[in-house]
Amino acid sequence: MKSPALYLLEVFFCSGMLLAFYRLLLVRKVSFAACRRYLVAAMLLSAAIPALDIPLYPARTEADPLPLVASQAVPPAEEPFVAEAGQPAAVVRTTAPATDWGRVARIAVAALYLLTAAVSLAILAVRILGIRRLRRRSRITDCGAYAVAENPRVGTPFSFLRTVFLGEGYEGRRREIVVCHEASHVRHRHSAERIALELVRSVFWFNPFVWLAYILFCRDIEFACDEKVLRGKSVDEQKRYASALLNCAESRSLFASAFGGAKVRVRIERILSYKKMSVLASLGLCALAAALTVLLLTN
Repeated sequence: MKSPALYLLEVFFCSGMLLAFYRLLLVRKVSFAACRRYLVAAMLLSAAIPALDIPLYPARTEADPLPLVASQAVPPAEEPFVAEAGQPAAVVRTTAPATDWGRVARIAVAALYLLTAAVSLAILAVRILGIRRLRRRSRITDCGAYAVAENPRVGTPFSFLRTVFLGEGYEGRRREIVVCHEASHVRHRHSAERIALELVRSVFWFNPFVWLAYILFCRDIEFACDEKVLRGKSVDEQKRYASALLNCAESRSLFASAFGGAKVRVRIERILSYKKMSVLASLGLCALAAALTVLLLTN
């Protein structure tokens, strides 16, 4: 059975390798939806594969002969020492056991890890409960595949599970763009994937590759929604959509803060430069998966 330190080291190595592959062979070569799915799968596999302990070859067992124990004479029991009258008794001094500082350090590190993970999970639970409470206090409009919750307390539009949250002032074309974009998040269950990555990040909070994967995931789901919304539309419709996003970004509205001025332009440029997966990326994905499987599943 692997030690916790070895398991955490293998998780660190596995997540770093999978993230390096994402950066070198997938970015700008596959769709943003594929990048998003890869990041989720990569982080889950980084936690799952090192936990497995499956040998590729059967273990060889050899029977060791029992050692012969020579009979030894039992020494006679010593008689207890009894001090004679008038003779002082011997003083026996006992020394206190030395403090095992290595064990103390291991306990302290384990306590710090568990405390940080517990706090992170508690924060995630509080956020989810806050969103549910916000939904109960909002005006709900059922749109079939999703619901729109309107509440003046909502600053930046967002979606959670199958609910799109809007604040005040979203009417007409502006409302249509926001709802269309957030509904794409709902249809592709980005909230569930985000919760899964949040759990991985809470458990492996010390791993910088997990944090980086989470940041890239949040970026790619925005790119993926733009890609889905614009796919199949005419050039004029794409231009109108992009122009509306840019106009919102240039304004001082709360909707613009969700997208960011320069980032909107980057998103549109990346959507227009979308390419299909190359043969090199496909072969590299298969080779990396095979190499990691052999490396991490072998005792």
